[in-house]
Amino acid sequence: MALTKTLYKIFVKGFYKVHAGQLLFLFGTILTYLFYIQVLSDDHITTQETILYNLSFVLTIISSPILGVLMMFVFLIFSLKSYNYISAQIYQPTNFFLFYSANSLSKSQQIKSWLICQLLISFPIIIYVLFSIIVGWVYGFYLLPLLFLGLVLGVSLLCSFFYTNLVNNPIKAYKSSIVVKLTRKWKKNLVIIPLLNLFETQLITLSITKLIVIVLPIGLVKTLSDMNEVALSAFVAVIMAVSNTVLIFEIHRFERNYLSFALNFPTKIALSFLQWLLTITVLLLPEIITLKYFFDWESFGYALLILISLSLFLKSILLVVAANMKSFLYSIFMLLFLSVLFIQFGASRFLGFAYFLIVYLVFYRKYYQQP
Repeated sequence: MALTKTLYKIFVKGFYKVHAGQLLFLFGTILTYLFYIQVLSDDHITTQETILYNLSFVLTIISSPILGVLMMFVFLIFSLKSYNYISAQIYQPTNFFLFYSANSLSKSQQIKSWLICQLLISFPIIIYVLFSIIVGWVYGFYLLPLLFLGLVLGVSLLCSFFYTNLVNNPIKAYKSSIVVKLTRKWKKNLVIIPLLNLFETQLITLSITKLIVIVLPIGLVKTLSDMNEVALSAFVAVIMAVSNTVLIFEIHRFERNYLSFALNFPTKIALSFLQWLLTITVLLLPEIITLKYFFDWESFGYALLILISLSLFLKSILLVVAANMKSFLYSIFMLLFLSVLFIQFGASRFLGFAYFLIVYLVFYRKYYQQP
């Protein structure tokens, strides 16, 4: 179909071109692990055992419900990324012709073309799913691989419906959301405005993130039940904080683009820091409630401090690197590695205090000197 070819050239090629580096690293690493990992001193094991070692990554995922759920979340994040890319590209002026050319076809034909487009974008995921089905069939694990396949097809079909709906609706003037209508009479301040913007513009990302941080502790607590409770709560708090990276980045970008005038206010540095603290605390309310549900008061106290201080740390990094996502991601991975390392060496009780002190020092030096 002509529409399918057009969508392929505009969206599929464009998506792979923009995200080529990330996809190559992610799936290249997985393929390398699957087929080229070497077993130390392999002269004492058989070929069948070597194959089993190479397939251990896939077997672990398709045999563990917890890891299977995490893998599904990874795919959902990938699908969300592709949906955000395509929905944004649809409204580019160069692609406005889709609003009248695509509409000459029936909706079923449009959905079919968009479905093929989404499946082509998800091709690396589909290859992995098909490989996991083959491995699962050989080793007797059928359910999770089939669920993976069903999720890929279902999400792709759902995205195709959304794309068709976008193309069949002309560009309309802005219409207030329910959140804006409910809060119309509120007295809004610098604490609440960035959060309302998240509800207004990043509702899907916000919802998925909060769902992840509520479900994730269930798997971590069961999997790492032999850990010291304080260390376990600290580890869960670190994962929760890092899971909010995208939301923290969006808050910073909104403040930088639309609330930068606040830097000219005659506000004490301590009060500005308090506004930062309150914004992050309100953002993390679901995580705070989840932590209290799983841990006693002592563990909860240390985990709460780590959760808030690490989230503030992530935001303070943006004062240094600005909107440079590449540098920000490198900093996140380094911070995650160091946090886990400190927890492993028994520094959970001091980690939150150390992060909080560093955050305040960075804030004090960089807040009014943002690049």
